[in-house]
Amino acid sequence: MDPQLLAQIVSAFTVEATELLDGLTATVAELRGKRGAELTAPAAKAMRFIHTLKGGAASVGLEALAQVAHELEDLLSPIARAQAEAPPDLADVVVGYLARLHPLLREGLAAKGSIEHLVNKTVDETGATVTAPDQLSVRVEASRLDSVMGYTGDLLSLQARLGLRARHLETFAEELGTLVTHVPEPHRRDLLALSNSLTNLLRRSRQETGALSRITNDLGDAVRRLRLVPLEALAPSWRRATLEAAHALGKQVELRVDVSGIELDKRVLDVIREPVIHLLRNAVGHGVEAPEVRALAGKGPVGRVLVHARLEGALVHLELSDDGPGFDTARLAQAAVAAGRVDPERVKAMTESELVTLAFEEGVSTAAQLTQVSGRGVGLDVVRRALTELGGTVEPRPQGPLGGAAFLLKLPLDVLSTRVLLVRAGDVTWGLPISQIDKTARVRAKDVKRVDGVATGPLEDGTPVRLTWLGGERAGEADAPWLRVVLVTSGLARVGVVVSEVLSEDELVMRPLPWNLKGVRGVLGAASLPDGSVAIVLDATLLAAPNTRASHASHAPRRATRTRVLIVDDSLTHRTLTQNILITAGYDVVVAADGLAGWRALEEGDFNLLLSDVEMPGLDGIELTRRVRAHPRLAHLPVILVTGLGKRDDVERGLQAGADEYLVKGQLESEKLLQAVARNVASHVSPS
Repeated sequence: MDPQLLAQIVSAFTVEATELLDGLTATVAELRGKRGAELTAPAAKAMRFIHTLKGGAASVGLEALAQVAHELEDLLSPIARAQAEAPPDLADVVVGYLARLHPLLREGLAAKGSIEHLVNKTVDETGATVTAPDQLSVRVEASRLDSVMGYTGDLLSLQARLGLRARHLETFAEELGTLVTHVPEPHRRDLLALSNSLTNLLRRSRQETGALSRITNDLGDAVRRLRLVPLEALAPSWRRATLEAAHALGKQVELRVDVSGIELDKRVLDVIREPVIHLLRNAVGHGVEAPEVRALAGKGPVGRVLVHARLEGALVHLELSDDGPGFDTARLAQAAVAAGRVDPERVKAMTESELVTLAFEEGVSTAAQLTQVSGRGVGLDVVRRALTELGGTVEPRPQGPLGGAAFLLKLPLDVLSTRVLLVRAGDVTWGLPISQIDKTARVRAKDVKRVDGVATGPLEDGTPVRLTWLGGERAGEADAPWLRVVLVTSGLARVGVVVSEVLSEDELVMRPLPWNLKGVRGVLGAASLPDGSVAIVLDATLLAAPNTRASHASHAPRRATRTRVLIVDDSLTHRTLTQNILITAGYDVVVAADGLAGWRALEEGDFNLLLSDVEMPGLDGIELTRRVRAHPRLAHLPVILVTGLGKRDDVERGLQAGADEYLVKGQLESEKLLQAVARNVASHVSPS
């Protein structure tokens, strides 16, 4: 057979086989619990799926797959024709066959040529199907839609900047109009004509800017609609994962999925696919009890798991629940202490709502033993990080609609832009995703109490809330009669984040951080503000999480030292991020956009530390370090070089130039950065 034709046939079979196995998976629930004549119809449906799969597998030469399908067909055929009694555990028998069929499909396709190419190209990369009644369908690769979305995001950012510039021009026109009345003749007439011309120009500009705004918004809406995919498209993979987990653990589990009518951006679906599968396996492994345990509790042998979705404003609430006994908070606390994620004394003071959130701590697992389904303690932390990267959240709930534990996922409908609350803490502007915020409020400063280092205070309605300061407490703010707080909820834990000022709520196009900055914990991305500055968007849920580990406060300098750090970096994003981390920790920071500007700052001012990028145009970080070491006044200034270059030769070159320490951006985390800065400033006398 012609290789190209064979590739087309195998590609078509890949899609068909996936759909057939998904259909067979769905029939398991119909087979469960039925006897005698009740099995005829669902067995016939299952047999049709497997018969078609057998024929397709044989046509592309997947003999092993066809043979197993033939075995299952022989089992189902007499049951579908009411010619034989079904085994009492027919549903579990079918699940066992599914566990054999899926690997055979993957292995068989891999032998035919690249499964990665065939499956991913045919199923995943084909991102959207645009359809309308009596019109042709057009398949568009998701990568092309991503490009269009990126350009649309740029347009939205440009629109915001143009809007700000227009407001500045209107203010200028108003001031000019006021000035005209105070100018004597004969210049008043000429200035009045100029003012009128400017007013007419601004009127036309407003009309054109309004038209651009409408077009940009319409384009954004069109791109959003184009990328929407039914959430129900993930249901077959969820059912398959649930059945496989139950089969591996010897349990019987029925999954009900109620998500019809909900559509999400394709990227959102791609990101949540694996996290939801992990939560379903978690429900089977940790939630649903073994049949003998369920019998002792008066429950039926088949456990129940429910996935339900509903629209709540601009978010989709996706809830996963089971009918198990719920969270064992005592074991969670014990596991968290054993994993080193929480201090034993701290755990004694934690409320039940805070204890539940420990399930998301890395390395924490309550599984009695390691299995294919659970026990490694790496899953829920990954689930939380995946959701927060989208601007969503995941919250554990001690009791869901089925009576057992539940997880509530709050997902954005699209990822073109993110709605954030801009706040100021000290001299730094941060963004907090609106989806993670309950509301803003005030706390009277004199009512704040501290017990074992934990600050609490009553809101204006009297509700007590735990407090944490974004950027650390500052003297001026501590003296204020009222504290401005942003209420954030993570699971059942709630915290009031104290800020200097609440600025505004804005729709921003958030850019992901480059690969070498992704290690900074709690940072979701960067967003360009209309004035051209960059705001760092935080994962607010980490602020609400229980205070299980040491904070950055231990690395902050004492105010009296006036510790000054000079940051030299030509990357605006990295410069802003590093500046905000250090300012938040209490350092006085000066920034320079290149080596020459940094050298001028060093000549003119006094600093305790130089933190410099290596690769910069003009004067790079290596040469800047050499100049520092050759200068009589600066010779002993601590120098830390920060770069994306991690080769041994590059590190040695920086150290030979006189650098005290060398940090690689790919390994750069806020904790490591602060530790390095604290180590080096301790060896230098503060400037007077």
